[in-house]
Amino acid sequence: MADETGTDDAHKGRGVCRFCGVPLPQDDWIGLEISREGLLATGVRTDVESLNAVFCSQEHAARFLAQPLPPLCPRPPTPPRSPVREALELIAIIAGGIVTVGLVGIGAWTVVQWFVGG
Repeated sequence: MADETGTDDAHKGRGVCRFCGVPLPQDDWIGLEISREGLLATGVRTDVESLNAVFCSQEHAARFLAQPLPPLCPRPPTPPRSPVREALELIAIIAGGIVTVGLVGIGAWTVVQWFVGG
């Protein structure tokens, strides 16, 4: 199954066509990434689902897309960000901005003194 080999293996020429199962050539293949928002039978929306598939030809990719899509795999959820980390990042950005403004001010003052002093 091409999902198990992944597109990284396909880039290396070790993947197989999702439609016919033939090993893919080194640099002549087609890759598709399909994603859709999941919908449970209860009508509740879920996270985005995705499918990565590689094919040996455009014709096989078209035939695969002409069929009903198989169930897609849910993407792994993004881990929640730590509020402490976000606060530290904000402090670092503000401190960097203050230092930058200070250095620009010192530089401008130096240039003014250079022109005035002569």
